[in-house]
Amino acid sequence: MLAPLCGPLLALLALLGPAQALAAVDLLALPAILSANADKRMLLNLAWAGKRLLAVGERGTIVYSDNSGKDWTQAEVPASVTLTAVHFPSPLSGWAVGHDGLILTSQNGGKTWTRQFDGNQANALMLEAAQGHLRRAQAARQDPASLQRLKDALEDAMAGAKFGPSRPLFDVWFASATVGYAVGSFGQVFRTGDAGAHWALAGIEAGNPDGLHINAVSGQADGAVLLAAEAGKLFRLGAGATAWQRLDTGYAGQLFGAREFQEGGGASVILAYGFGGTVFRSSDQGRHWRAIPTGTKKSLTASVMLDDGTLYLSAADGRLLKSSDGGRSFVAGPATSSPVSAMTWAESQHTLILAGAAGAVRFPLHTAEQPRSP
Repeated sequence: MLAPLCGPLLALLALLGPAQALAAVDLLALPAILSANADKRMLLNLAWAGKRLLAVGERGTIVYSDNSGKDWTQAEVPASVTLTAVHFPSPLSGWAVGHDGLILTSQNGGKTWTRQFDGNQANALMLEAAQGHLRRAQAARQDPASLQRLKDALEDAMAGAKFGPSRPLFDVWFASATVGYAVGSFGQVFRTGDAGAHWALAGIEAGNPDGLHINAVSGQADGAVLLAAEAGKLFRLGAGATAWQRLDTGYAGQLFGAREFQEGGGASVILAYGFGGTVFRSSDQGRHWRAIPTGTKKSLTASVMLDDGTLYLSAADGRLLKSSDGGRSFVAGPATSSPVSAMTWAESQHTLILAGAAGAVRFPLHTAEQPRSP
């Protein structure tokens, strides 16, 4: 899947834009305004739905293209909150997430969308879980420090419920047509097993008692689910497992994305990237991490890999970083004209499609490398 972006970075930038003038309006209930230039709005994420490409972004914008980003059509969306991520596990069925805890779904390849879930339901689930955790801890006579932490968590959940739907979701990923995850701020991780008819907390609270922001979610080849979070943390849920494993890179800042790929011989590699040009590489499922110099202090926001294994990362200043050795080292690549939040390939072409502050843009690589997967 595509590495989201900077759910946190660009989503917060979008918050400071025109949507702020609509603060008195319930943006969850206000349909997105149609515009002939919707593909030029700030866009935060990209996803393929079969041969159709979709992009999502500010003011409820969803656009789709059937010719690799040359032309775009705006979809009908029932909300105007900023949308931060989109994923299609099949050509017709897809999901998008965004601010105010919104989860949308489409069953026609992204042409039209309906609401499945929002921050009101998220607040209710978080409050119910916090009450249950405290009640069980009190019955088990846990130590005072643990009880106080749970009481603080309950107070936070109560405040969130009182304030209303305000906590954004940053990413969404579906393992199949029915099983999916939506993640976001303050430790929000929701799971569905019935294509979004019902969403529930995914049980990460015990491993993330501080409510670290979860910035990205993706899947691994062995069926595991991988989350990238703040404080240099990742979380991994093995296939068939019920408890999340906490992975620590030793870094204290934000990780905006993580991707797995296979080296020669099928060995699995995880590359995590984020704030201040940070990249960490692991070849043992996150037990050990090695910091990789990148030559930049700009935040790294997205990744894409070509058929020959060439890996590109996008930096917040528009520069692309290139690795030809499986993420062991990076050199400066071509520069784009504006910050990039997500990128993917243009099918059968030596061109990237970028999403960011300038909207959706085609970007020739001027190379014979053949793109592979987003």
